[in-house]
Amino acid sequence: MSLVRLLSMAALALLLSAGAATAGEDDEVRAAITRSHAAMVAKGAFRVDSTTETSGGTQKSVVEAIWPDRFRIRSITQGTEFIVVPGGTWMNSGGSWTRMPVDMSAMTQSFSEQALREGLATIANAKVLGTEDVGGRKARVYAYDQTGTIMGIRSESRVKAWIDDATDLVLRMEVDGKAMGQTSRSINVYDWNADIVIDAPK
Repeated sequence: MSLVRLLSMAALALLLSAGAATAGEDDEVRAAITRSHAAMVAKGAFRVDSTTETSGGTQKSVVEAIWPDRFRIRSITQGTEFIVVPGGTWMNSGGSWTRMPVDMSAMTQSFSEQALREGLATIANAKVLGTEDVGGRKARVYAYDQTGTIMGIRSESRVKAWIDDATDLVLRMEVDGKAMGQTSRSINVYDWNADIVIDAPK
C-alpha cells in the first residue's frame, strides 16, 4: 500500500470522526461531530487501530497522532511504517529509516477548521440510532452519508460512529466507502489513553 493511500486512509479515519432522514437528524449529527472534534483537539493524542477490506484483500494498520501535526502510520499487513512530523517524512521498510524526498507533512492541512466545516456541510441521510456499550463505555450511535476530498482523492462514504456519551470522543467508526474506483469497508477503533511519543527518527 502506497504512502498516499495510507495517509488518505488515516485522514479519512480522523476526519470522518457524520426512510429519509430529517433535517433535524442531520443537524444533530453535525453538532455531535463538532463536539467530538473539539474533544479530540483538547485531548491531543490518540491511537486508531484500523482494518480495511477491499477487493485486493484485508489491510491492517495503526495510526498514532499528536494533534495537529505529528503522525505515525504503521501497516501491519505490509510491515512498513511512516513518521510524519513538521518538516519531514520518513519510511521504515526492512528495519531502516529513509527520509522521503517529498515532505508529506502538508497533509495536516486537511484537518483544518475549514476542512471540518466542508465535511460537515456534506453530511446527509443522518440517523440517530440510540446508545450502545463500547468497551464498557456508553456511546451514542449515529449513521450518515458523507463525501469529501482529501489530498486530491474524492470519497463517498456511509459512516456509522459510536461517540462516548461522557467525553464526546469517538470510540469506534465503521466506514463503507468508495474512493479511487475502489469500494472498501473500514473498522476503526480509537484509544484515547495511549502513551504516544512521535519524533523524527535519528
